[in-house]
Amino acid sequence: MEYFTAAQAFSQTIKNLHILLKPLGFKKKGNHFYRYTKHGVGQLIHTQKSRWSDKSRISFTFNIGLACPSLQHDPRFQEAGQPLPDFPNILDCLAQKRIGFLLPEPGQQDIWFEVADGANNAAVLQEVQTITETFVLPHFAAHNVPQQLYPLIGNRHAMRLAAKLGEPEQAQRFYRTAREWAQQRHREKCQAAKHFQPGDDEYYEDEDGCIVFGSEQPDPQVWLDYLSELERDAARWGVLT
Repeated sequence: MEYFTAAQAFSQTIKNLHILLKPLGFKKKGNHFYRYTKHGVGQLIHTQKSRWSDKSRISFTFNIGLACPSLQHDPRFQEAGQPLPDFPNILDCLAQKRIGFLLPEPGQQDIWFEVADGANNAAVLQEVQTITETFVLPHFAAHNVPQQLYPLIGNRHAMRLAAKLGEPEQAQRFYRTAREWAQQRHREKCQAAKHFQPGDDEYYEDEDGCIVFGSEQPDPQVWLDYLSELERDAARWGVLT
């Protein structure tokens, strides 16, 4: 079937995804799709149009998100962020990734699809369908229980999630990793601050002889504040420090 206008082609892209995803438990809202797995993970396909699109040419991509409603509805989590809506936006998700970065190396890149008046839009529709089936759905299948989110969500969120799931030793490991990372960042900023001189070329040579560039005066206090917040966060979630 030919889709002679950009609007028709884009609309059909969304319809085709709906046909594919609805039997798998996804709900549709606007141009987006979301499901909550029986194991407790929220999975989102968020459609994003380019700001440069017009009536004759539509450029778009997909953001792939993972959420954990049981964690994000916890009042302790809501002290650090907003409660999770029933149908999340991509910014509500703990893990976010553009669809192109689900492809295997070396093909990973920020992929944008384009449909246009009078173009061969059927090929674009097929490409979206193929990538969704080949890479997006397997990504969701590999991340459909909360513990599978650990590598994707950063150590601080992982600490909270492990505590929520009743895994205290795991939570403590994530806390310690987050603390060590912040302490290293603090040491780096202290080193940068020692060498920084306003008005110079804004670079210095570190202890290993590497040239380090910076555009503003380093502020080590930021990382001390982060460490204090991390301590309070660990206490809030009952994580032994």
